[in-house]
Amino acid sequence: MTSRLRIEHLAKRYGAKATLTDLSFTVAPGEVVSLLGPNGTGKSTTLRIVVGIQPGDAGKIWLDETEVTERPDVAKSRIGYVPQDAPLFERLSPLEMIELAGRLRGLTTEAARAHASDWLQRVGPRGSEQKRIAQLSGGQKQLVAIGCALAGNPSLLLLDEAYAGLDAAVMRRADEAIFAYRDGGGSVLMTSHQLDHVQRISDRVVVLHHGIVAATWNRAELAANIPAPHPTLSDLYLSVVGERDADS
Repeated sequence: MTSRLRIEHLAKRYGAKATLTDLSFTVAPGEVVSLLGPNGTGKSTTLRIVVGIQPGDAGKIWLDETEVTERPDVAKSRIGYVPQDAPLFERLSPLEMIELAGRLRGLTTEAARAHASDWLQRVGPRGSEQKRIAQLSGGQKQLVAIGCALAGNPSLLLLDEAYAGLDAAVMRRADEAIFAYRDGGGSVLMTSHQLDHVQRISDRVVVLHHGIVAATWNRAELAANIPAPHPTLSDLYLSVVGERDADS
């Protein structure tokens, strides 16, 4: 299978602590992959290295056929990235913020405005046309950030706890937008501690533990493993990392 994102032997240390030791996995075109793991196992670090915010210590990363460890400019132009509590210009309206993101991605003013209007109508935050971002809730701000990240139709979307703070109705609309992006050939790599949501949205789950991939399951494998003796993804996940490490 062709890879949209390919990570090979990625390593990262913070002082004496090895967060990533030998991390390798892929994300295919049109696939949603969720990274799971205890706190401190390198999930957010992996996403930051992929998008070029911080360097790895070893390993290589390809986006399609481009080695982005050598071309971080390519990564930043073709990847949409949403961290938890994404930084936004709080004096702008949601429409203005998403339109600005589109123009920075190279869209014409008309195309950027069309994307922003479509996102606000389909996903939200609805009823925010006259508001400034400073007036929005945390979950509403995350919706704006996801709309910004999808401006210009990037090849890869990185979501780092981006669903935190979204209520059920808004989460469903965001899911529908992510599925439409995926069905159009876009790839998603996300982190989340909301395992019920991970089970619903993911085409594949990758579990990080002790700096490597400890387990990986696609939808069929999840369906085969979850009914018994593990009734939920949470139980299946804990069988890999252990309850003590999951609390760390």
